[in-house]
Amino acid sequence: MRYIILAACLFGSGLMAERLGNLEYTLPEASQPWKVGNAFEGQGERSSKTVIYIPENTLPENMEEFFGVHVNSLPSEVVDKAALEKQLQPLLANAEVEVNIIEKDENSITYVWKSHRDVVFGLTRAFISKEGTALLSYEAEKQETLEARMEAILKAFREAHIVD
Repeated sequence: MRYIILAACLFGSGLMAERLGNLEYTLPEASQPWKVGNAFEGQGERSSKTVIYIPENTLPENMEEFFGVHVNSLPSEVVDKAALEKQLQPLLANAEVEVNIIEKDENSITYVWKSHRDVVFGLTRAFISKEGTALLSYEAEKQETLEARMEAILKAFREAHIVD
């Protein structure tokens, strides 16, 4: 019996949901498993937690793509294309950023973005609430990589949800 439980845990572990703060999510399916490349937590009034996942056979200093999860206690409001571009610019060395919203509902927004200076591509889903913000984000150095992973990433984004 012990071996059946162990086997179920080993084979089911890739299907189990992860949780960071109040955000429950699964990692997108990829050609190789994801591993934690970095994790950090901010303290104080504006608490936050972030986990960066990278492909298993990649070193953090050589990564060409990552999947990140971030939660914080900062309230957020519904945003539009211009607001998203303005929020991304300081994070991307004030480069010109192009955002295209692909899905939006009353609690979240999913958008694809591109930085023109460094030619970095990303896909993000932001959960918006007065209690805080939760983000799922995928970033790649090559547009082809983003396009190849788009379906799996969107599936993971759509399955993610806020839990109470």
